[in-house]
Amino acid sequence: MRSPTSEDTSEDNGEDSSTDGEQSRVSSFSDEESSERFRSYSDRERSYDPDDLRPDVNGQFSPSETSGRGAAPVSRYERQDRGLSSVVGSENRDGYGQTLSSSQRQRAARIRRWQQRVQVSGTTARSQRQGLDEIQRMATALGIKKDVRQMACRLFRQSVDAGLLPGRAIESVASASLYIAARSVGYPRSFDEIAAVSRVERKRIINGYESVRDEFGLSLAPVDPQSYLPRVASEAGASQSVQQRAAEIIQTAQESDGKTSSVIGGMKPTSVVASALFAAKSLEGDCVTQTEIADAANVHESTIRNNYRRLLEPYHELNTDKDT
Repeated sequence: MRSPTSEDTSEDNGEDSSTDGEQSRVSSFSDEESSERFRSYSDRERSYDPDDLRPDVNGQFSPSETSGRGAAPVSRYERQDRGLSSVVGSENRDGYGQTLSSSQRQRAARIRRWQQRVQVSGTTARSQRQGLDEIQRMATALGIKKDVRQMACRLFRQSVDAGLLPGRAIESVASASLYIAARSVGYPRSFDEIAAVSRVERKRIINGYESVRDEFGLSLAPVDPQSYLPRVASEAGASQSVQQRAAEIIQTAQESDGKTSSVIGGMKPTSVVASALFAAKSLEGDCVTQTEIADAANVHESTIRNNYRRLLEPYHELNTDKDT
């Protein structure tokens, strides 16, 4: 059978065939430009595996090491079938937005049910799909960015392939994958925040995190309390001046830890941020309350009351030395 030519296409569309030459040149240029853009020039790019999340030589889980040119769409990692199959929507409406009749809804439900059965076959596939859906749900509840979700889904796939699910809850490994991904890109969420939206308790999430960390040899740097500050300050309604003063208080406390007795040693990063914000509020005279700060940081009010003076001591000492 003869394949259709550009002339056949132009006649079918009712277009002037005089533009065929120009269109072919544009199409040829676009193809060449596209091939140049996604061509691999180095051995690393030729051997790049987007599913490989093994740590680098320093044991770091770096997102820059797992990104390359021409990466696949996000759905490749966030969906169990890598986005290869069609999706049957859950809304019982047609293409014009009209509600389906009773018989049509039954037919759509039957098609949707069989579509799910075709997509998932086997225990491993079902577990993988359940874990990926759990990551999507938790990430949406926490407002986590899409690239972090993708990284968490890829790490969860690696965990399934490594055989970490037997003997552990799927939700614990999924929650641990989301925790590691968020912490790796500098937008961490605490175990308490993950546990608040997870279907397993905090202890099981920590156990899942330790299993994934040991399996892949991950070496995550300690969480900097400064990374929590913008989000907590925004949720608490603190002013920009209070946020800046809190950043100075935290930095001063971190610098003093290496010189004298530890100020923030043993404290959770969210507790440090909450205490620093309340200390900064007392200096700036902002109207944000202790309860608002505690709720935003997911800590108890007594934690703030017991620790904010500890953070103010080195800050006052530093300012006193500058004034003298």
